[in-house]
Amino acid sequence: MSLRVRLPRASSQAYRQFRQQPEEVEDNEQQANGAEAEAQQQPEQPAAQPQEAAADGQAGGQAAQLAAALNDIKTRDSGGVLEVGPGGTSLSKLIGQVQAGQLNAAAAIRAVRALCDSAISSNWHGKRKDAAQAASDLLDEANELLADFEEAAAGQPAAPPPPPPPEPKPEPRRAALLELPPETFFLSSEVVRECLTLNIDSSILVQRRGGWPAGRKRKPEGAGGSGRRKGRRGYNPWSPELQQQLATVLSAALSGPTSPGPPQDEVAALPPALSALAGHLRSSQAGEQLQSMGASFSNAVGMLQAGAFTDFEELLSDCREEGMALVEAVLAAQSVDVRRGRLVALIESFVQMLGSSIESLLNKMRAEHKAQLAAAGLADDSDEDDEYPAYLPPCILANKEPFKGGDWRKTPYIPRPYVRLTDYDIVEPEMGAVIKRKLTTKKHGGCDGKHCLSRTDLGTYNEERAGFNSLCSCLARNTECDEHCACSAASGCLNRSVTARDTVKLGSDVQEVDSWGMDCYVRRNILDAVLESGAFGPWTAPDYKALAAASPAEYAAMREATRAPGGGAGASPAVAALPPPPMVKTQPTIKEEEEEGEEDGPGPEVKQEVKQEAAVKQEGPPATPAGARMAAVGEGGDAQRSAAVAAALASPPPTPAQIAVEKRVADWLEQVLMPAVNRQGANGWDLLAALRDVRQRAEEAKDEQGLKAAEAVEARVKDVGYNYFRLHPKGVGLVCQRAGGLPPLTFVEEYFGEIHTPWRWFEIQDAVKRITGDELPDFYNILLERPKDDPDGYDVLCVDAAAKGAFASRMSHSCTPNCQAVIMACGGRLTIALYTLRHVHEGEELTFDYSSVTESEKEFRDAICLCSTRNCRGSYLYFTGSRAFHQVMNTKHTFLHRQVILARAGSEPVTQDDWERVKRHGLGESALGSVEHGDRVPDWLVKWTSLTCEFIEEEESHLREELLAHPLGIYNEITATAEAKGVVNNRLQNIVITLDKIKRVLQAPNQPQGPCLRPLTDEETLEFLWTGPKAVSRRVLKGCIATLAPAAVAKSFAAASEVGQLQAAAQEHNGQLLEGLRAMCALVLQPAADVEDARSKLRQLYAQLRGLDLETQAGLTAAADLLLLYASTQRWMTCERGYRTIVSSPVPLNLEDLTLDRAAGTHSAEAAAAMLARADAQRAEENGGIEEEEEEEEEQQQQQQEPSGGGGGSKPASRAGSMQDVSGAATAGSEAEGGALASALRKVYRPLYVWGQLSSWFKQTVNDPTASLSAERRGTVSLPDLESAFAGSKAPYSPKDRADLAEQLEAKPEAMWRTGTLWTFKNEAKVYGSPALDAAWCELTKSGDSPLPAVLAELRSAEVPPRMQIAAAGSGGGGGATSSSGGNGKPAKPGAKKK
Repeated sequence: MSLRVRLPRASSQAYRQFRQQPEEVEDNEQQANGAEAEAQQQPEQPAAQPQEAAADGQAGGQAAQLAAALNDIKTRDSGGVLEVGPGGTSLSKLIGQVQAGQLNAAAAIRAVRALCDSAISSNWHGKRKDAAQAASDLLDEANELLADFEEAAAGQPAAPPPPPPPEPKPEPRRAALLELPPETFFLSSEVVRECLTLNIDSSILVQRRGGWPAGRKRKPEGAGGSGRRKGRRGYNPWSPELQQQLATVLSAALSGPTSPGPPQDEVAALPPALSALAGHLRSSQAGEQLQSMGASFSNAVGMLQAGAFTDFEELLSDCREEGMALVEAVLAAQSVDVRRGRLVALIESFVQMLGSSIESLLNKMRAEHKAQLAAAGLADDSDEDDEYPAYLPPCILANKEPFKGGDWRKTPYIPRPYVRLTDYDIVEPEMGAVIKRKLTTKKHGGCDGKHCLSRTDLGTYNEERAGFNSLCSCLARNTECDEHCACSAASGCLNRSVTARDTVKLGSDVQEVDSWGMDCYVRRNILDAVLESGAFGPWTAPDYKALAAASPAEYAAMREATRAPGGGAGASPAVAALPPPPMVKTQPTIKEEEEEGEEDGPGPEVKQEVKQEAAVKQEGPPATPAGARMAAVGEGGDAQRSAAVAAALASPPPTPAQIAVEKRVADWLEQVLMPAVNRQGANGWDLLAALRDVRQRAEEAKDEQGLKAAEAVEARVKDVGYNYFRLHPKGVGLVCQRAGGLPPLTFVEEYFGEIHTPWRWFEIQDAVKRITGDELPDFYNILLERPKDDPDGYDVLCVDAAAKGAFASRMSHSCTPNCQAVIMACGGRLTIALYTLRHVHEGEELTFDYSSVTESEKEFRDAICLCSTRNCRGSYLYFTGSRAFHQVMNTKHTFLHRQVILARAGSEPVTQDDWERVKRHGLGESALGSVEHGDRVPDWLVKWTSLTCEFIEEEESHLREELLAHPLGIYNEITATAEAKGVVNNRLQNIVITLDKIKRVLQAPNQPQGPCLRPLTDEETLEFLWTGPKAVSRRVLKGCIATLAPAAVAKSFAAASEVGQLQAAAQEHNGQLLEGLRAMCALVLQPAADVEDARSKLRQLYAQLRGLDLETQAGLTAAADLLLLYASTQRWMTCERGYRTIVSSPVPLNLEDLTLDRAAGTHSAEAAAAMLARADAQRAEENGGIEEEEEEEEEQQQQQQEPSGGGGGSKPASRAGSMQDVSGAATAGSEAEGGALASALRKVYRPLYVWGQLSSWFKQTVNDPTASLSAERRGTVSLPDLESAFAGSKAPYSPKDRADLAEQLEAKPEAMWRTGTLWTFKNEAKVYGSPALDAAWCELTKSGDSPLPAVLAELRSAEVPPRMQIAAAGSGGGGGATSSSGGNGKPAKPGAKKK
C-alpha cells in the first residue's frame, strides 16, 4: 500500500511570534534591584580628597542638570508608570538620590533604563498595553534626554562595583547560545543580529520609533540580490538622486494620520512617472491598508534619503522586513485577531508593486541611455555584470513554472536533533495494548524458496498496485520470508533484510548532509540553457511566444503536448494551480518607449500589479509575490493569441531523437549537477560554485558534453543574474557515499518514530495549532497503513519521527524518487521499510515520495517543491480540496446526502450486502473493533461505514469520467484511473480515522451507544407537528395572535400550553379576535388522527395564514412561507441528546519539540496563553454571524460540569520532558495563563461531536466539527424558528429575502442559509427536517418524488399583499410573485389609530 498521507505538524517557525521570556522579566527586575542596591552602596564610598574639590563642584553641576533631565521625564510620565517599580523603586526616588549625590550619571542612566524596562515588561504581561506603550515611549525620550550625560560618563573612570550580596544563589538558567550584555533589551535590532549567529524576528525587541539611524547600512540577510558585489564603473541609473526621489514617493504613498508625509513642494517636484507611481501606490488596496495600519517604512525612507542602498532589491528587503515587524505589532495590539496571512499578503503585494515599478523604471532609463550613446556614436558603458538585465531570453519569458518567491534564504536550516530508535516508541504506555495489536499482522510467508535468491527474481516495485512485481510469492504480497517458507537465511534468501536489520550504514554507505534544491522555474531555466546549447545533441525549441501568451492551464497543456516521456521537458502538473514566477520584462524598443511616454502613468508593470491586486480581492491573499496572477482556461487574449496557442497544442509529438536529448539533459541535471550542489555544503545556494565543480570534474574526465552543458548554464547565469537561478535549502538529507552506489531493492532502513493512534495524533495536532497558530507542515510524520489483505483488515497508525526516529526519516521528498516506503509484514509485525527503486549513484541524494495531502489551499500553494527532478509536480503536497477531486462529492455527497446516510444508519439494519461491501474495502476488526477486545462499534456505525463506502465506489467511477472529460485533455485512461484510485485510498483513510475518533468518544464511561441521528417515530412526529405543547400549529397560532391581537390577549394565549387552556383562552377573548384568528383557533383545537392528518391540517392552516396576510397586510408573509416548508416536510429526525462531554488527558507535547530552531529555547506560558487568546479570537471572528443554538449550548455547559475522562488515561505522558515544560511554564506565569496552556493540551469532545465528525468525515483537520455542523445545518436540515417569522423580529422580511429563498431552494438546497436575515435557528425541540432533505433522501434511496418542485411552485404562485408587490417593483426585485412578496413590517393592531 502506497503511503498517501503525511500529516501536518508545526513548522520550524512555530515560536517566532513569542515575545519576552520569563527569564528576561526576572533579569529586568534583578537589574532594577541592582540599580537600587548600587544607589544604597554609593554613600559608603570614601570621601573625596581635597585636590578633587574642583571636580566635585563640576560634578555637582552635572548632578543638578541630570536631576533636571530626570524631572523632565517625570513630568512627561502623566500616567505614573515609572512610579511603581520592583523592590519599591521609582523615578522620584532616583531623582532624590541624584540630587543627594548618591548616584553618578552612569548608574542613574542604568537605573532609569531598568525602571522603564520593568514597566514595559510588567504592563505588557499584565495586559495593560497602553501603559506598556507609554513606558516604551518614555524609554525613547529618556534615551534622547540622557544621551549627552551618557557620553560624558563614558569618559570618566568607572565607579567601583558594589560588594556582592551575601550567598548569591541565582536561579539556574538554560544555556543560551551567546551571553549578551545586560542592556540587550535596549539594543537596536542590527546590533543584536551582529551578536547572534541566528537570524531572529526583529519584533521580539523593543525598537526605537525612528527605526535604524538614517544612512547606517545593514547587511542584507540573504534576501534578493545575486550574492555578488556589483562595483559598476559605467552608467548606473540607481543613483542617490533617484533614491531620494523614491524616498519622497514612499513617504507620499504611506502618508496618513500618523505619518504626515513629505512637503508638498517635494512631491510636486517629482518626475511625472514617479508622481504617478506615488499616486498609484497610495490609492491601491495594499497602500490604503498600510496607511490605516500606520506604516511609515521609516528605515527604508531614511536610507533612501541617504542614498545608502546598493540596489533596489535591498530596498525591497528592508520594506518587507519593516512590513513584517508592523504585522507583528498590529497582531499584538488587536483585541480581536485578524488573519495573519491577509496582512502578510498586503505587505507582499505592496512590496512587489513597488519593486516591479522600480525595475520597469530602471530598464527604461538604461534603454534611454543606451539610445543616447548610440545616437552620439559612443560605445555602451553600462555594467556588463548587471544583475537586472533589460533583456531576457525568450525561454525565460515563456517560463510559467511554479516559483518559490519571497526572501531568498542562503543559509542551511538548523538540523533538528533526534534520538536514534531501533523500534517504534509507544509514547503513552496506557495505549500500548491497542497500538501493539494494530502493529501485529496475521500475514506470513510461504514461498517455495526458488525466487528469493536473486535480485532479478525479486523484481521491482509497482507503484500502481502498491506492491512488488516479484516472482517471490512472499515479496509479491509485501511480506518477508519467514519460517513458513522453504528458503532460509543460510540459503541466501534476499527477502529477510528487515527482520535481520540488514540496513545501510550511516557514515559509510550514506551520510546526513545539508541538502539543497531548486523549484520547477529554475529547473526549467537550466534545462532550456543546456538544450539550446546543443551540448547533448540538436534540439528544436518550442514556440516561446505562444507559451508566453498562454494562460497557466494552457501552458501546462502545451508543455504536456511536447513532453518527452521520461525526459522531463514537460510542465509540472501543478503549474496551473501554483504561483507563477516573478514578472519578467522584454527589452523595449525606442519606438515603444516614445509611444508609452512618462505621462501614461507608472507603466505596464504597475498596471499588471493592478490586475494582480484585483485578483487578490477575489481569490484571497497570494501565496507568493506573483501568486495572484492566476488565469483560468480561456481567460483573456485575442484572436492572434488564441491561434498561436491552438497551433502549439496541435504541434506534432517530439521525435525519438529529441526525446533522447531531453532525457540526457535531465539525467545530467539530476545525477551530475545536483550532487555538485550538495557538495558545496553551506554554500549550496551558489549555482556558479557548483558549476565550477562540475566543469573541473568534466575536464578531468574529458567529458565534453558535461563541460559544454556547465558552460552554457554558467553563461546564462552571468547573463541574466542569480535571481532566475535560485537554489534553496531543503534541510537535512541523506546522500549515498558508498563507492559504486546502491543497487535496486536495497533495504535502507525502517521509518521509526513515536507512534500514536489516529485520534490521539489529531489531539496533538489540535494542541499544536492552538498554541502556535501554525498550519505549515513539518514532514517528519507518516501514516503506517495496515494492509487490506490482512485478516484483521485495513487501519492506520501515526508515526512521528521529529524527536525520535531513524536516519530514514531525514530523507528528502522527491516527485521522482529513487526509494520507496513500503508497509512490510515481517515476522508477525508491520513496519514501514524503505527500499531503493533503482541504482542510486554515489553522491546522489536518497529520496522518496512523501505522497502528502492537504485540505488547505494555502498550504498547497505555499508548498513549492524543491526536488529538482524531471517529474516534479510543482508542489510536494496533493490538494484534496481541489475542485477536480471534489466534483463528485460536491454533487452526490453534499451535506444533505451525508445527513440522509446518518439517518438511514440510525434506522436501517445491517444487511449481508453491507458486510460484503465493508469487507470488499478491506475493513475488518482492526478498524471496526471486535467483541473479543471489547471495542466493537455499534451496528449503526457499521451501517454508516457501508453506506459511505457505497458513495466511494460511485465516486471512483464518476471521478474517472470527470477527469477524462477535462477540457484540455490532460488526463488519459491510465492517469485518470490512477487519480481516481488515489482519491478512493484517501477517502478510505479518512473513514478509518473517523471511526477511530468516534470509537474514542463512544468508549468513554456511561456513554450512550445509540445513533447520533435517527428518524422520529409517528408519535413523536405527531406531537411535534400538532398535538404537543410546542407543536408547530400552536406556535403559528400564538405568533399570529401576538401580531394581530391586543397585548393582554396575546399574553393569555402565550401562557396556554394544554388544549383545555387554549380552549379557555379562545372562549374568553373570542370577541377580541379577528374572524381569521377565530378560524385558526378552531382548526388548531381539532385533534389529528395521525401524521398524515396532521400534515393535511397544517396545509389548511397555511391557507388560512395566507388569507389572513392578504386581509390584514400585517407582515405575515414570512410566517406563511416558513409554514409552507414545515407542512411540506415528509421526514423528521432528532439527534442523540445523551452524549456526554469528554475531556482527554493532556497530550504528550514538549514545547521545545515544536521548533527546529532549538536555540530559541523553551517559551513562556504567557506567550503561549497570548497565542491561544489570539487563536480563539480568530476562530470567533471566522464564526461571526453564525448564531449559536442557545439551548444546545446550555445542555453542553451542564454536561461539561461533570465531564467524563474516557479513554486515554488520566496520567501524564511518559515521554521525558513533555509535561515538565508545561508545568514549569504554568508556574512561571499566572494561574490563568498556565490554565490556558494546560487547557490547550486537553481535547474537549462536545456532545454533538459524533454528529459533526461523521458529517465531515472526509476532513480531519477541523478542531471542532460541531461548529461547522451548526453552520451547515442552517436551513438545510434545521428550519428557522417559527417565532422569528413574525413581526418584531430583528430584520424585516423583504422581497429580496423571499426571492433569495426561492433561489436557494432551487439552485443550492444543500447550502446553509445566509446570515443577517430575520431567521433564527435556536431549534429548542432539536427536531430536524426540510423539503431539501426529503429531496436528497429520494435521490439517494431512489424512492418517491422530490417535494422541492411543488414547494417552489407554491412559493412562487402564492398571493402576497399588494403593497409588497409595489415595494418589490420599487426595489428593483423584478416582476412576478417571487419578488412581489410579503414582508415583516410593524403592523397596526385592530382598533389602533393610524397617523
